[in-house]
Amino acid sequence: MTDPAAARAEQRIAAGKMSINGVDIAPPGGIAGGRKIVEHRASLTAAKIREALRRNRSADSF
Repeated sequence: MTDPAAARAEQRIAAGKMSINGVDIAPPGGIAGGRKIVEHRASLTAAKIREALRRNRSADSF
């Protein structure tokens, strides 16, 4: 996060809402937390793509 004020960081921290999908994005862990979120989403996407490719290959064999 480059500008914590733009995300109302102080208010979110006070309300306990400074996380995304259970990953704390409060400074100073904001950038690391963001990376974890991106890696998690990329892993899920890659797994779904692999699953679709496997299904497509098995359907082609019939």
